[in-house]
Amino acid sequence: MKREILFRGKRLDNGEWMGGDLVLSATYPDKAWIAESKIFIGKQLHGVGVREVDHATVGQYTGLADKNGVKIFEGDILRHGRTLHEVVFERRNRSAYFGWRVEADETWHFDYDFLRQLEVVGNIHDNPELLEETV
Repeated sequence: MKREILFRGKRLDNGEWMGGDLVLSATYPDKAWIAESKIFIGKQLHGVGVREVDHATVGQYTGLADKNGVKIFEGDILRHGRTLHEVVFERRNRSAYFGWRVEADETWHFDYDFLRQLEVVGNIHDNPELLEETV
């Protein structure tokens, strides 16, 4: 099964979320753009619907959905019962995975059966106060 590679970020011009392909530049390492689609002509990238986004808000799609079918992105906040967790991307011991933060220094892998119980309730950029409410 092929995993959909998708990113999202908040547009700088209007603050709205935009999803698509991530475009980065070595010339401007602190900037990021999202392209709704891209066309290569020779070695030149021509974007259709390319917008600059806040680099700090860029998150990758995990390839998974919550119990309601909502796509889960890095930076989302998931609810399990009365507990809330942040979705993170971890690199450890030559491997990388998406998981959810349990404590500041502990992350758990997603369990596919467990996902049917989780719900996206916000994200760390729009709703950081949700993580402060964790019971």
